[in-house]
Amino acid sequence: MNGKESYVPGGVGFVDGQKVDPAAPWKMPVQRFMWADYGVHPGDIVQYSVVPVIGPDKDHLQLGTEQASALTAPITVSGKRSPHVSAYFNKGIVAARWVSEALKQVGKDAKLADLIKTPGNPLRNALSGLLRPQLLALLKEVKDNGGEIYAALYELNDPELIPALTALGKKCHLLLANGAFKPPDNDENKKVRQDLADRVDLSNRLASGDHFAHNKFVVFCDAGGKPQRVLTGSTNWTMTGLCTQANNGIVIDDPDIAANFLDEWQLLKQAGNDYPPWLAQKNSQARTFQIDGGRITQWFAPTGGAEDLAYARKLINAAKEGILFLFFNPGHFVGADQPEVKWTLLQNILVRHHAGSPNYNPNLYVRGVVNQ
Repeated sequence: MNGKESYVPGGVGFVDGQKVDPAAPWKMPVQRFMWADYGVHPGDIVQYSVVPVIGPDKDHLQLGTEQASALTAPITVSGKRSPHVSAYFNKGIVAARWVSEALKQVGKDAKLADLIKTPGNPLRNALSGLLRPQLLALLKEVKDNGGEIYAALYELNDPELIPALTALGKKCHLLLANGAFKPPDNDENKKVRQDLADRVDLSNRLASGDHFAHNKFVVFCDAGGKPQRVLTGSTNWTMTGLCTQANNGIVIDDPDIAANFLDEWQLLKQAGNDYPPWLAQKNSQARTFQIDGGRITQWFAPTGGAEDLAYARKLINAAKEGILFLFFNPGHFVGADQPEVKWTLLQNILVRHHAGSPNYNPNLYVRGVVNQ
C-alpha cells in the first residue's frame, strides 16, 4: 500500500486465544475465499497478491511465496467506478470482531446506540465508512455553490445529516415520508417533521395501507435550478441506516438522469399521501440512459403490472457469463409449477442452474447475498 508491503489481517487464528505475531502477521491468514481490506483510505494506491500460508501444523508455517499470484494492477481507493458513476458503502456489520473490540476499548458499559448517535465518535465514523462523509460532502458542495436539492426520504433522524439539510434552508425541498408504520400515530418521523417544518421547504407523504413511501433519493441542482446529479441507493438517513445496516449510496453525475429523478419527485409530491393509479401508470415505462460506455435503465415503483420485475427477469434469463445479486428478502418462494411471473427474482436466478429448465446453463457463475 503506497510503497509499503503489508498483509490483510485474517483476525482468526487456528486455535482459541491465538494472538497476532507483529513480526509475522501472516501466521493468522485469511481462511476464506471472501475478504475485505479495512486498512485502506481514500486516495491510497494499492495492489494485491494472494500468497498461500503452508506448513504441516500451526506451529510450523511459512509463506509459499513461490506459489503467490501476480500483483494486481494498481488500484486507487475511491468510490468512483467510472467518470460519472460512483458508489459509496458503509461498514454497518455490527456482528464483527472489530466492533466488539472497539466497544471493549470504550468500556464495559459502552452502548452502541449511544456511540453511533454522537457526531465525531470514532466508532460511528468507522461504521459509516465512506458513505457518511460523502453524503455530507455532497450537501456542503451544493450549499457552497448556491444550488438546491430535491430529496425524497423514508426515515430521517441522523444528527449530522439533519443540520446539513437545514443549512440549505428553503433550498432544501424535502418530501418526507412516515417511515415504517408504528402506532399510535404511524409516523416515525413525527418529531423531525415538526422540527423542520419552518426551516426547509417541507412536503409530507404519509402513506398507509399496503404501501410504504420507501424512497431514498436526492437530486442536486445548480444555482439556476437545473438538475445535475442524483444520489440513490439503499441508505436511510438515520443513525442505524448509516452505522448498523449494510447500505450503499450511488452517485450519478448526469443531468438527464437527475432530471428523470426530479420528474419522479414531482409526481410523488403530486400524489400526496396516496398511490393513485396514474402514478403506477407513469412508472410503468422506464427510460434508458447511455453513460460512460454503459446503460442505466431506471425504474420507479409502483408499476401497473410489475413491468420492472419483467425487465429484471429478461436480464436474468439473458445472462451469458454470470449473475451477481444483492437482495433484501425478495418474497416467498412459490411452487415451480406456478407461472414464472409469480416467482421471486431469486427463483428466476437459481433456476438457471436447474437441468431441463428453458434457460439452463450449468456454467453460469452465480453469487449473491440475501439480507433477511
